[in-house]
Amino acid sequence: MLRSALVAALLLIAASIGARHLDAQEPGDVYWQLVPRGIMADQRLQYALVLLTDTESAADRAGLEGALLHGNPRMAEFVAEIDQPHAEAPILFQAAGFDPPAEAVSEARRCRFWTPDEGTLLETRVKLGVALGEAMSEGLATLGIDTQTCERTTDQDAADILIWEYGQDHALPEDVYFIDEDSFIAANVDRPGLIPGGGTGGGAPDVSPPTTGDAGLR
Repeated sequence: MLRSALVAALLLIAASIGARHLDAQEPGDVYWQLVPRGIMADQRLQYALVLLTDTESAADRAGLEGALLHGNPRMAEFVAEIDQPHAEAPILFQAAGFDPPAEAVSEARRCRFWTPDEGTLLETRVKLGVALGEAMSEGLATLGIDTQTCERTTDQDAADILIWEYGQDHALPEDVYFIDEDSFIAANVDRPGLIPGGGTGGGAPDVSPPTTGDAGLR
């Protein structure tokens, strides 16, 4: 019950957050977002992976001078509200039915990032894709999940991570919440149904926990 209450509190925080950080966007800023592909369509895993990924370190490695922002404003502000992200991430994995994470989840293939070929920060964005992949892999390793770093793909539809810069169109359409294709991580266990939430901005579904059943919350 305690774990269920904590997960509910985390997701309610996310649901109550607006798009404040988008008011401060400016040239030089770069955005990134996970693609809701396969099990990564479960918003609990999305939040968990974002919490595990040290974006400040990734931005430094890539030499990014502007801000690195998450493409989903709810996600961005949610992460800012969490004091101990590496402590909360495993709780979200467990709530999604992956308990313990190291046994329930494994790498299915190498992750892929996509970024547009045009724009003034192309070189930096490519470096950032590699750096984000390294940071995510390091974060997953703290849960005992071994993954390779990400490689670039020129096929946007095949990507697990999307990266774009200020002035470019949002890389993920608002109505895309689930892509029925395998993600770079796969489930090793049977689990309850996912709670989708891969869209963006105001188009995203309510992320508060369901009112019927436990939907995998334990």
